[in-house]
Amino acid sequence: MRDISELSSCFDKYLGRLKENLYNANEDSAEYMFKEATDRVEIPEEARNIHQFVEYAASIRKSSTEEDGETLKTSVYSDLCVGGDSKWADVPVGAFLEWGTGPLGEDTNDYPHGYSYTTRAPWDEHTAIQEYFTGTWGIAARPHLYPALIATKPIYLDHIKGAIEEAWKK
Repeated sequence: MRDISELSSCFDKYLGRLKENLYNANEDSAEYMFKEATDRVEIPEEARNIHQFVEYAASIRKSSTEEDGETLKTSVYSDLCVGGDSKWADVPVGAFLEWGTGPLGEDTNDYPHGYSYTTRAPWDEHTAIQEYFTGTWGIAARPHLYPALIATKPIYLDHIKGAIEEAWKK
């Protein structure tokens, strides 16, 4: 190094390489999570609305990585909503499929999600019949996005470590 400006230039180049490497690490990790999530979607044979599970599985997407200030953001998501003219029209299907519904969903969910299962009474004729024959009602929890996120965490940390090491080597 001849002077501080040359040192500053070296740091600028390092930060540029680091930013590009972190962007790629974020993209690669999100792609891993996307594959994990779609592989984990279960389509139960006993469901009365199998088409909704199939439609949901096909609706899972990975967004492009975006820069928000100093933060890189990439999402794995589904924006498929329940639909119809009811109060559920704008409610994401994924919340029901991920965490389940009713007592059956509450009993089969193993992951924290912060929402309570608020009613113990079946809400329609189908769930009343289900409760009569099985003693419970609702849909079983079938987590897929949350476990995919958990499985991706060590991959993401390895990608970040690699991004830093690679930027430093050049």
